[in-house]
Amino acid sequence: MRWYIIRTLMHKELLRHLSNRGGLALAILLIGMAAMLAAFGRSPTAQASLGMLRGAHHCYVDYWDDSPWVEYLKQNVPESQRASIHFRHARQQFEEGEVIKYDPGVGAIQMRPAERPGGPLVIMLWYLGDDPSQMTTYETWFWQTSRNYFRSRVESGLAKLGPASRSDAALPPMNPDQVWEWQESHERFLQQVAAVKSKLPAETAQEIQIPELEIERKALTGTATGTRTTISAALVLFALFFTCVYMLPSLACEERENGVLLAQALSPASPSEIVTAKLLFYPTIGIVFAALLGGLARPGVLLQPFFWLTLVVLGFSSLGIGMTISCAAKTQRAASMTALCYLLVISLCILVCQHINFWFLPQFMVEYHGPRMLNAAMTNQVTGREWTELGMTAGLSVFWNAGATICFRRFGWQ
Repeated sequence: MRWYIIRTLMHKELLRHLSNRGGLALAILLIGMAAMLAAFGRSPTAQASLGMLRGAHHCYVDYWDDSPWVEYLKQNVPESQRASIHFRHARQQFEEGEVIKYDPGVGAIQMRPAERPGGPLVIMLWYLGDDPSQMTTYETWFWQTSRNYFRSRVESGLAKLGPASRSDAALPPMNPDQVWEWQESHERFLQQVAAVKSKLPAETAQEIQIPELEIERKALTGTATGTRTTISAALVLFALFFTCVYMLPSLACEERENGVLLAQALSPASPSEIVTAKLLFYPTIGIVFAALLGGLARPGVLLQPFFWLTLVVLGFSSLGIGMTISCAAKTQRAASMTALCYLLVISLCILVCQHINFWFLPQFMVEYHGPRMLNAAMTNQVTGREWTELGMTAGLSVFWNAGATICFRRFGWQ
């Protein structure tokens, strides 16, 4: 490796970027967007306009004990919500005393046991951010299905009576539009059940047991999406991808079409030095540009070591992807279309996998880990899970760059 050759090749790349007016215009627009986000992102109007990005696309029903109630809920999930409502046995899924964590975009309904013998069961409703209405769809299903189950318990007891006694002790009809107002509704329902049981024989009344419920609503900390943090992370990620996944293949294929790449291969510069120059230039430019956007949008993030590690890993991962695309595409137009199609396909794949709750495949995608790590860094909520994702992304980076280097050395310059 000869440094003066690598330095010359890097200077050549810099001059080509400075002469690319389209790239410079987009960079200026991104910087302006980051500055506007920093200036206006905290206003109520801006927060309201970003509300469309909020919402729980999945809901976990975590229960601590098996019961007919839980089985009834499992058997009565609407077809339209089967892909978004998931049941988990908390005692089997988590260790005793372990804090349950939920991914961004996920709400939860916890069916906890009574805190004291003979006390009410505890129902905890966990929603995203500061908007409990995001869980309305899941709450409505949960409460309405639970009410149907409790009514079926009463009706099974009434079925043992004669027609005359059954008509005297019948429950009032249920108003489904008010079921989600559960705290007061359940108290009224218990009063109705008590009135029915007072008219039944002691043995039959003893068989009808409707539990008291203690209901709590709490916000999931650190999981709100669709806010200033999400837009900031998107800007940072786009800066890396624009530099390494879009610009690199486009300019590399332009060099191939014009014969510049072949001329470099015939010059004293070796293939390793050509690759090294790109390995040093593009991630560096991408990381600096991404850090500039992140610093404008959220200045405090520049003091987070995890943020810089994430930028380095994502930068080199994007470089490997861009180099692979530049080897596969033969023309500048093909390189641009391939990069665009790659991003669209990966985004669609991640979206579909999230909606069908298939988490295995996205683990092998850099684009899945990047936003999660950036969000954690920008909110200063880095845990062991984010460090694990950083390690996985580093492994993917090695894979992409090793493959890109092999491809480029064999036929990428042709």
